[in-house]
Amino acid sequence: MRVAGYTRVSTQEQAINGLGLEVQRDKIQAYCYSQDWTLINIYEDAGVTGATLDRPSFNQMIEDAGSGMFDLIITYKIDRVSRSLKNLLVLVEDTLSPLGIALKSVTESFIDTSTPEGMAMFQVLGTFSELERKQITRKLSDARAKKSDGGGYAGGCLPYGYDVVKGKLVINKQEADMVRQIYSQRKESMSLRKIANALNDKQVMTRRGGKWTAESIRYVLSNEIYTGRIAYNGKVMKGDHDPIISRRLYNSVQLSG
Repeated sequence: MRVAGYTRVSTQEQAINGLGLEVQRDKIQAYCYSQDWTLINIYEDAGVTGATLDRPSFNQMIEDAGSGMFDLIITYKIDRVSRSLKNLLVLVEDTLSPLGIALKSVTESFIDTSTPEGMAMFQVLGTFSELERKQITRKLSDARAKKSDGGGYAGGCLPYGYDVVKGKLVINKQEADMVRQIYSQRKESMSLRKIANALNDKQVMTRRGGKWTAESIRYVLSNEIYTGRIAYNGKVMKGDHDPIISRRLYNSVQLSG
């Protein structure tokens, strides 16, 4: 039997459960050895959510499946493949079964999609995996809301001008100087495009390493976070981070249009 192993972990799951890629890999290797199966390859995705199947190593595994490289996919737990029941069913019924490839779990030995009984248990467990994913999402949302209510940084896209240190926003001096310059130039009625061009001419990169545009300048000018405030779920409140500009300067720029 030619077998492909699949492992996945999100950063949060590894931190909470200690279920790292190495643990999953060792279990898969030991199981294949006990069954005298040939382990062709282990495909690994690190720090990737189980809500989607669009993952680099997973996509490569499916491509190799189409090439006939193996007869079975084995994973530590079925939720390593996906926490979405819909995704699991589509994968097995529309992709793997037509290729004659089964899906099996090391720790859930009753799951083997090559048998009717195993397929039934696969569907049941997939339902609970999807429920667990939704519960995790809700808990994360509640935790972010609680943190923002206290003025803390709740995550998301890190604003230009700040770094995150131990979960708190801390001013990045070099970037903060650029933020102050953007506000100063806009107060002097410089157009958004001219401000962006000036930064690009100086080879000042955005947070993502790209070039500045009128829209990215507009985002900086409309973000109240630079005044020491936090916006989350439509609410704006005083943050626990230091401001980069004054409230007066912020308001004057808004009035200038």
